[in-house]
Amino acid sequence: FKDGGGTGIRLDGFAQNIKILHNTFENLGGSAIALAETELGLSNRTIQNEIANNAIRDIAWLHKASPAIHLWQASQNHIHHNEIKNVPANGIAITGARPM
Repeated sequence: FKDGGGTGIRLDGFAQNIKILHNTFENLGGSAIALAETELGLSNRTIQNEIANNAIRDIAWLHKASPAIHLWQASQNHIHHNEIKNVPANGIAITGARPM
Protein backbone atom coordinates (compact mmCIF):
# COMPACT_ATOMS: atom_id res chain seq x y z
CA PHE A 1 0.00 0.00 0.00
CA LYS A 2 1.89 3.03 -1.25
CA ASP A 3 1.26 6.65 -2.25
CA GLY A 4 -2.39 7.00 -1.29
CA GLY A 5 -4.35 9.92 0.14
CA GLY A 6 -6.31 8.00 2.80
CA THR A 7 -6.19 4.86 4.94
CA GLY A 8 -4.42 1.76 3.63
CA ILE A 9 -6.84 -0.86 5.07
CA ARG A 10 -10.03 -0.27 7.05
CA LEU A 11 -12.00 -3.08 8.67
CA ASP A 12 -15.34 -2.31 10.29
CA GLY A 13 -18.77 -3.72 11.07
CA PHE A 14 -18.44 -7.42 11.93
CA ALA A 15 -14.81 -7.71 10.80
CA GLN A 16 -13.75 -10.93 12.51
CA ASN A 17 -10.83 -13.35 12.27
CA ILE A 18 -9.00 -11.34 9.59
CA LYS A 19 -5.20 -11.36 9.37
CA ILE A 20 -3.19 -8.41 8.06
CA LEU A 21 0.31 -9.84 7.85
CA HIS A 22 3.63 -8.97 6.15
CA ASN A 23 2.56 -5.81 4.32
CA THR A 24 4.28 -2.50 3.65
CA PHE A 25 2.37 0.74 4.13
CA GLU A 26 4.13 3.93 3.11
CA ASN A 27 3.44 7.48 2.02
CA LEU A 28 -0.25 7.39 2.93
CA GLY A 29 -2.36 10.44 3.77
CA GLY A 30 -4.10 8.79 6.73
CA SER A 31 -3.70 5.73 8.93
CA ALA A 32 -2.10 2.57 7.64
CA ILE A 33 -4.67 0.27 9.29
CA ALA A 34 -7.97 1.05 11.00
CA LEU A 35 -10.23 -1.41 12.84
CA ALA A 36 -13.56 0.09 13.84
CA GLU A 37 -16.99 -0.81 15.05
CA THR A 38 -19.26 1.83 13.58
CA GLU A 39 -22.48 1.05 15.46
CA LEU A 40 -22.45 2.64 18.90
CA GLY A 41 -23.74 0.56 21.77
CA LEU A 42 -23.07 -2.78 20.11
CA SER A 43 -19.90 -4.30 21.47
CA ASN A 44 -17.51 -7.06 20.51
CA ARG A 45 -18.35 -7.23 16.83
CA THR A 46 -15.03 -6.15 15.33
CA ILE A 47 -13.03 -8.81 17.14
CA GLN A 48 -10.27 -11.41 16.96
CA ASN A 49 -8.30 -9.88 14.11
CA GLU A 50 -4.51 -10.00 13.84
CA ILE A 51 -2.17 -7.25 12.64
CA ALA A 52 1.44 -8.46 12.58
CA ASN A 53 4.82 -8.11 10.90
CA ASN A 54 3.88 -5.04 8.87
CA ALA A 55 6.23 -2.18 7.94
CA ILE A 56 4.52 1.19 8.38
CA ARG A 57 6.38 4.39 7.50
CA ASP A 58 5.86 7.94 6.31
CA ILE A 59 2.10 8.01 6.80
CA ALA A 60 -0.46 10.65 7.84
CA TRP A 61 1.01 13.34 5.60
CA LEU A 62 -2.51 14.70 4.85
CA HIS A 63 -4.43 13.87 8.05
CA LYS A 64 -1.73 14.68 10.62
CA ALA A 65 -3.62 13.30 13.64
CA SER A 66 -3.99 9.83 12.12
CA PRO A 67 -2.30 7.03 14.07
CA ALA A 68 -0.42 4.31 12.20
CA ILE A 69 -2.79 1.65 13.60
CA HIS A 70 -6.17 2.75 14.94
CA LEU A 71 -8.58 0.54 16.87
CA TRP A 72 -11.94 2.16 17.62
CA GLN A 73 -14.45 0.15 19.64
CA ALA A 74 -12.64 -3.02 18.58
CA SER A 75 -11.68 -5.68 21.10
CA GLN A 76 -9.83 -8.98 21.43
CA ASN A 77 -7.45 -8.17 18.58
CA HIS A 78 -3.79 -9.22 18.47
CA ILE A 79 -1.41 -6.44 17.35
CA HIS A 80 2.26 -7.41 17.41
CA HIS A 81 5.67 -7.13 15.72
CA ASN A 82 4.86 -4.15 13.50
CA GLU A 83 7.61 -1.67 12.60
CA ILE A 84 6.31 1.90 12.76
CA LYS A 85 8.47 4.85 11.63
CA ASN A 86 7.99 8.54 10.73
CA VAL A 87 4.43 9.00 11.98
CA PRO A 88 3.43 12.54 13.09
CA ALA A 89 0.90 11.28 15.68
CA ASN A 90 0.42 8.02 17.61
CA GLY A 91 1.90 4.74 16.51
CA ILE A 92 -1.08 2.80 17.87
CA ALA A 93 -4.30 4.38 19.17
CA ILE A 94 -7.01 2.44 20.99
CA THR A 95 -10.15 4.54 21.35
CA GLY A 96 -13.90 4.23 21.75
CA ALA A 97 -17.14 6.01 22.38
CA ARG A 98 -17.81 7.79 25.65
CA PRO A 99 -20.15 5.96 28.01
CA MET A 100 -23.59 7.56 28.22
